[in-house]
Amino acid sequence: MRKLILTILILLAICAPVQALTLPDAILLSDGPTAESNGITIDLFRYAPYHATVRQIYAWARDGNGNQAVFPLPGAIATDYRGYAALGGNELWFFIGNNPAKLYHYTLRGSPVPTSAVLVEMRAFEPMEVLPNNTFRYVFAGGLHILESGGIVATRYEFINAYDATAPYTDTSLDYGITYRSPAGEWTDIYPITVTPLPGYGGSVNRVKQAIAQHPADGSVWVFNHRDSFHSIDVFHLTETAGGLQLDYVRQNFINSFNYLDYLDGPEGEFPFLAAVASPWRGVIALAYQSKEAMYFSYNPWLKGARMRVCEIGVNGERQFIPFDDLWIERITPFSLWARPEGYYIAGYRANPVSLNANELWLMGDGAPRLLYTLPNQDMQSAGTYTKNIMQATIPQMNPWAITQLGIELAARPTLSMTADKTTAKPGEIITYTITYSAPAGATIQCDLPAEIEWTSGGTFDGATISWQVSGAGEVQWQG
Repeated sequence: MRKLILTILILLAICAPVQALTLPDAILLSDGPTAESNGITIDLFRYAPYHATVRQIYAWARDGNGNQAVFPLPGAIATDYRGYAALGGNELWFFIGNNPAKLYHYTLRGSPVPTSAVLVEMRAFEPMEVLPNNTFRYVFAGGLHILESGGIVATRYEFINAYDATAPYTDTSLDYGITYRSPAGEWTDIYPITVTPLPGYGGSVNRVKQAIAQHPADGSVWVFNHRDSFHSIDVFHLTETAGGLQLDYVRQNFINSFNYLDYLDGPEGEFPFLAAVASPWRGVIALAYQSKEAMYFSYNPWLKGARMRVCEIGVNGERQFIPFDDLWIERITPFSLWARPEGYYIAGYRANPVSLNANELWLMGDGAPRLLYTLPNQDMQSAGTYTKNIMQATIPQMNPWAITQLGIELAARPTLSMTADKTTAKPGEIITYTITYSAPAGATIQCDLPAEIEWTSGGTFDGATISWQVSGAGEVQWQG
């Protein structure tokens, strides 16, 4: 009689090949989550020489079967280097610009992927105005999100920029606006939401990064704001009602690194991106950002990176910080965040302390970091060069949110268990083993067989290992 001891391994395979679209003069505009719905993914870019005054916006649509199409968005002109896209069925929304910020609504046509767009409406917000002493007011698109109800939320902010040194404009307050379109098509606007910085929490720079998420516990809407040169993240809390979207409260310094309050869990003070997603598995919103734990690797060439943090946010604002300390992420580049049952994944461009470059896209979460892609023939060693080149290379490698197009499948954590119809056996007696699994497409289950066990049937046996190619959930058996 002998007891069998087996080791079970599961190897996750790379999914579909990379879909690439090489356009030498294409500049990616998508900032924030890639627009996805019903298996269709859309990124937006402008397709014109870098210094062209007219910059037509194009959509690149693709699915998981290799179908893709590029088509213009009628009437849409790039007035800023970044914008926000959202896709619901065949309805595409795009928010871009400054002076004015413009919200476009399109109906998409074509199959199996969209091949054209029809402009339904365009809404413009606060054009530039000249104030006394050569002072200008600017408005910028900040974020875009489709709620579970089908409602649309678009956020913006505006600031005043003074050029007259003899009479400087010293008010560092910012005015924010939140536009809401109900599922019935009715528009409402919350404006202005004036936020005056608390003393000592930052500088005077006026650009803002924003992220929007809907809480899975109660459906509340959270808008996160991080202002350049500030050491804090503010939040707007809103509730969707039959009458529209209502602002419940503004909480300044919700997360901050000033006076050692959240310290290394607080945000980096420069201009880092934000990413927010709902985690229905944990009943929280997850907010990712570059933390105060930052480092300068070189001043010439200039290279700075920061460790990542994910803050889990409960329905009442409870916070739990999760460090992602594997890699330093470059200071001014976008990153992406996904929530899965097993935890969180972040993809971002690494600040490499050896090469003093930032052209490697890495994935962190659930195991050791993985190098996904290296940008070819790019000089990423200065902030100015980086900003230009990262928007002019092959699409979609420039958008970390388009990670599924890089061939990585972020599925739920595989599960695997094995049972036998008996636990011991006499010499020559056959035991039947049943392996129950749940795995992504293209996964391989491996069972390493000790030399003293003789395989008789089931799976593919190479003399040492039994293996099966599987997909989804099910059972396989082998005998020995």
